[in-house]
Amino acid sequence: FTLAKGVNKKDTGKVDLQSMVDWFSANKTATPDLKQRAVGATITPAAPEGGYKAGDQVTVALSSLAFSAGEQAPGEVSLSLGDAVLATGTVDPTVIDAGDEVGRSTLTFTVPEGAHGAQLLTVSVAGTGTTAHLPITFAEDGGQPPVFDGETSAKADKVGAGKALVVSGTGFVPGVATTAELRGKKGVTVDLGTVEIAADGTFQVSLTVPKNTQPGKYTLAIVQDGGDEVTVTVHVNRGNK
Repeated sequence: FTLAKGVNKKDTGKVDLQSMVDWFSANKTATPDLKQRAVGATITPAAPEGGYKAGDQVTVALSSLAFSAGEQAPGEVSLSLGDAVLATGTVDPTVIDAGDEVGRSTLTFTVPEGAHGAQLLTVSVAGTGTTAHLPITFAEDGGQPPVFDGETSAKADKVGAGKALVVSGTGFVPGVATTAELRGKKGVTVDLGTVEIAADGTFQVSLTVPKNTQPGKYTLAIVQDGGDEVTVTVHVNRGNK
C-alpha cells in the first residue's frame, strides 16, 4: 500500500535477474562482509526494580554471531560499557539446528561502580565486524561509588617463606581489582597475587609467601585500584622454621 502512494515512478526496463547479470559482468566478483545484522541476546538475571547495582553479576547469552556455511570463523567477542571492556570470550560456531542461532557465546561481568541510569552495552566480534547494542538499566544511585572503609588482619603475624598466610578483611569495595603485596626494606616488594572481594565487601584468602623471600619484617598491603589500601605488619621466617 505504501509503494502505491509513490510518485515519479520510473521503469528501467530491466528485470532483477538482468541487473544482477550486468553487475557481475562489470565487477566479476562479489565480496560481501561477514557482519551479522541480527544478534540474539538474553540478559540474566532480570534487572531488579530500579536497575542493576554496582557489584551485581550479570550474564549475557549471545547467539547468531556466525554463518553456518563454512565462512570465516568469528574471533573474540567483547562486551563493553562506553570505553570500558566488561568481559571477553570465544564464539562457539557449532551448528545445533537449522535456525539462525549459529555462533554462541556467554559472557558474565560485574557491574562497575559509577554505572547508573539507562545505558547501552556494546557487543563487538573481532574478525567479522559484527556489532550490537543492548539496552540495560543501572540503579540511579549507582553513580555514587561505595565508600572504602577497609580493615584487614592476618591469622598469624609470622609466616615461613614458602608457607601460606591466611588474611581476611572487611569494608572493601566489591568489583574493584585488588592485590596483595609484601613491602620490605629498601623498596623491596613481593607480589602475593590478587584478592577476590565478595559482594558484601569482605574477603578471606590464603596467600603463599614465595620460598625465596628474605626473612625479616614486612608490611602486608591489600591494595585496591584507585589507591585505597590497608596494611598490617608480618614477619617472614626462613622456610625451615
